[in-house]
Amino acid sequence: MTFGDRPRDWSPSGKLSNRVPRVPRVHRAPHVLAAGAFLLAGAASGPLQAQGGGATAWPTKPLRIIVGFLPGGGSDLIARTIGQRLSDRLGQPLLVDNRPGAGGSIGTEIAVRATPDGYTLLLGSTSGIAINPWVYTLAYDPVRDLLPVAMVASTPMVAVVTPSLPAKTLGELVELARAKPKQLNYASVGIGTILHLAGELFRMHTGTDLVHVPYEGSPPALADVATGQVQLMFATVPAAMPMVKANRVRPLAVSAIRRNPTLPDVPTVVESGVPGYPVEHWYALFAPSGVAAPVVSRLQSEVQAIVKTPDYGASLLAQGFDAPAIAPKELPALVKSEAGRWGKAVKVSGAKVEQ
Repeated sequence: MTFGDRPRDWSPSGKLSNRVPRVPRVHRAPHVLAAGAFLLAGAASGPLQAQGGGATAWPTKPLRIIVGFLPGGGSDLIARTIGQRLSDRLGQPLLVDNRPGAGGSIGTEIAVRATPDGYTLLLGSTSGIAINPWVYTLAYDPVRDLLPVAMVASTPMVAVVTPSLPAKTLGELVELARAKPKQLNYASVGIGTILHLAGELFRMHTGTDLVHVPYEGSPPALADVATGQVQLMFATVPAAMPMVKANRVRPLAVSAIRRNPTLPDVPTVVESGVPGYPVEHWYALFAPSGVAAPVVSRLQSEVQAIVKTPDYGASLLAQGFDAPAIAPKELPALVKSEAGRWGKAVKVSGAKVEQ
């Protein structure tokens, strides 16, 4: 079922009224740099022939990757990390085009409405692709209107608690929360965000009754976990690491399917006795539906070659991210599965963004 097929009563509060404005199709030369757009220069070389018999030569001009967030954030860092290497391999400049707003939905709609010629890509993520359609009312359906190309990075959440909390393991935390319903608080970076919904999924899987406390960002939320103003937070590994290293918060478990190399001694949530929980914030390249199959195949081949290099993996690890764990052919199924999973979490949480 695509998002467009969801029933009218999919939200606890009824159909959402907030709507992301439609964004007109953008026609502009890729070499024109707008504010917040950065050009990654590729190696000088002639156009490369796309795979497939009779295919038109591609690429013959610069490409762009749309990022629905401001420069400097996780999505932006990943776009530049993969973008520079993709530019080098394709022999064409690549523009990183930041279009922030509405939790990434503005940039996503620009990508949806772009000409499907392979020259416009989107750096999409769990939040923008699988969560936003359940929190916002959108003029597009990302499952239907975007073509998954390849996953390029991921990062798990890490459950951290205030050091004064008696729970030393995730199992002990669950026991404590069950014994004290509505007495333990968990922080997030806002309603409807992946950090909020990671906490909601944890509640659902463990049968605990935690109280959600939204913040405007990770730093103040983690600071209050450190001081005991709130007891728990599911934070991204890159955001939590400074506090973990300083022993200001205690890590109990990571939410990924495997242990994180940055925190090798911290077990996973599943290892800690909560089955079916793996939560990762993944990042992937998408193209508008309708891009020619030979072009998509070429993109997938080049991205796969990049992500398998030790240099790329080391670059991600230095920033707190993991290399992708799935092949391009597995990505469409993952996107659909994640959409349904996060839709359930949003429905239970009642998350709603007012506009």
